[in-house]
Amino acid sequence: MKYLYPLCAVLLAGLLAPSCISKNKHESALNELRNTQDELDAREASLEEALEYIEELKGERYDADERLAMCERSIRNSIRESQEVGRLLNGCRANLLETTAELKASKNRAKTAQTQSKEEREQMEKEREKLVEQLNALQAENRERERLYKEMTERFDKLISAGQLDVTMINGRLVINMPQDILFKSGSADVERDGRDALLEVGSVLAELRDRQFQVEGHTDNVPISSRRFPSNWELSSARALSVVHILQEGGVPSKNLSAAGYGEYHPVASNDTKESRKLNRRIEIVVLPNLDALDGTK
Repeated sequence: MKYLYPLCAVLLAGLLAPSCISKNKHESALNELRNTQDELDAREASLEEALEYIEELKGERYDADERLAMCERSIRNSIRESQEVGRLLNGCRANLLETTAELKASKNRAKTAQTQSKEEREQMEKEREKLVEQLNALQAENRERERLYKEMTERFDKLISAGQLDVTMINGRLVINMPQDILFKSGSADVERDGRDALLEVGSVLAELRDRQFQVEGHTDNVPISSRRFPSNWELSSARALSVVHILQEGGVPSKNLSAAGYGEYHPVASNDTKESRKLNRRIEIVVLPNLDALDGTK
């Protein structure tokens, strides 16, 4: 634009040179030319301002693009962080569920252990009570056995004095011991008259003990026996025990309270080396059995 004014001046001078133009027209043309030049200068200035504004807009757009790029990067970073937080949150949730399950299982185990411990304590208490009952029953049985021993000693005083029986305590058992010689002849299982009378008297006393069991045990010495009826001392001792059982029944002892056993020569109370010791081994023992129902704690 700045080169238009000199160019116009040159052209105007060339146009005016060959002819004669009035002064007024000349000044008018010059004024018009100056106005045109001013308008052109103003437009040039406006154009330059517009170009500067465009450049400013370009700078602002560049800044905006940079800010937009930063925002996009920030958003992507936030998304990645959100995803990472999501994974961490899922991991925490899974750990929480696992911990909750373990805690529940632990509580269940503790509850089970507590229940088992309570059951064990209750079981131990029951066993302790049962043992106390058994101990009390044993003590009561011992007292009863001592009472029976004293009572029988008094009741059988006449027979004891006559040497027909003896009342003893053997290994905690109350035993009425009757020598064979007053009951049987040698090699026989038939009870003699005096022995029968003594057994009937014993039976009348034992019949009063309705809650007691009695076992009649036959014993011999080690002298062998061999006959059609008694091939060995086993048969002889068993037959003698059964003979005594039948007479005790006649004396009033209930059959359900009686049993018989034959031990032959295998439970001696003395050596068999002498005649006197063998005599001691030939015997009938009536054992007062303990009250097992009281001792087992079930009743």
